Amino acid sequence: DLNDWRKNCYDKDDQFKWQFVCADCFPGGQWNVTKERTDYCVEYDIDPRCVAAPDLCSDERRLALAQKEIGLPFWRGGGQPEARRGHHQSRPRLSCSRPQAG
Repeated sequence: DLNDWRKNCYDKDDQFKWQFVCADCFPGGQWNVTKERTDYCVEYDIDPRCVAAPDLCSDERRLALAQKEIGLPFWRGGGQPEARRGHHQSRPRLSCSRPQAG
C-alpha cells in the first residue's frame, strides 16, 4: 500500500525522497521554490509554479531547475503518452497548467 511504499521504497538513485517547498507561493508572493529532501518517499510532486499558472511554469527560475516534477515515472511527463510507458491511459495526470474547475 501507499504508506508502506512511502516508508520503505527502494530508492537506489536518490529520486523519491524529495519534494518542492515554497513558503511564499501565493498571489503577490515571490514564488521562491526549492527542492528539499524528505525522510519518506514521495509518489509525485510538481513545482507549485506549474500548478498555479502556465506563465509561472515558464518562469526563468523554474526553468533553471533540473526538473518540474518529482516522483514515480508513471506520474511524470505532464500527460505526454510517451512518458506513461504503457500504463493505463485513463488515469488522471497533472500537467504544467492551471487546474480546471469542475
